[in-house]
Amino acid sequence: DLLQRKQKKKVLEARGGVLFIDKAYQLIHPQAGEIEEELMAVMEDGDPVTIFAGYADKMEKFLNVNPGLSSRIY
Repeated sequence: DLLQRKQKKKVLEARGGVLFIDKAYQLIHPQAGEIEEELMAVMEDGDPVTIFAGYADKMEKFLNVNPGLSSRIY
């Protein structure tokens, strides 16, 4: 869908730099499944550097959605 294509484009544009994602917990919405996989892939490479921001309680839920996600965050 259009939203996922735009999100994927932004992730790819950030290569070689920093990707800042405010309200990152919104990525756990069912429509965001594909972008989560894209983020997981680029996080393995460490490019772009990815910064997740959001309210602590909601970010806790975000980190628990995928067991591999929290292991990629330092």
